[in-house]
Amino acid sequence: MKVVVVYMSQTGNTKKVAEAVFQEIQAKKDIKELKDVDSLKGYDFAFIGFPIHYGGPAKPAKNFLEKQVQGKKIALFVTHATREDSKALQKWLAKCKKAATGADLAGFFNCQGKLDTERLERARGFAKEVIRKIRP
Repeated sequence: MKVVVVYMSQTGNTKKVAEAVFQEIQAKKDIKELKDVDSLKGYDFAFIGFPIHYGGPAKPAKNFLEKQVQGKKIALFVTHATREDSKALQKWLAKCKKAATGADLAGFFNCQGKLDTERLERARGFAKEVIRKIRP
């Protein structure tokens, strides 16, 4: 199995989550910035991470999801600037999932971009759980 972690990060927070996810993958793996990925061809699974902007996925991430994930097995991880118990957040997360319509979504993780040890540990746990679920 070959796995790629693709991420978009403007402040470095989503990159930290991507690195935490990447560390937990026990398979052939790559980590790449979204701007450097034209296709998911050659990968059996992709973790895709990005920030929420203006109440939905950041535009480059949305475009990538709409064009590249049809029929692919993926998991999403999202960072945002709001509290994790915010009512508005659920609508924003739904928009992120909707952008990945057509993909086989094996997992979804979100956390506030103000990262701490606990949030990064949760990201690592998310990665372990997803990998366990998708292992052939």
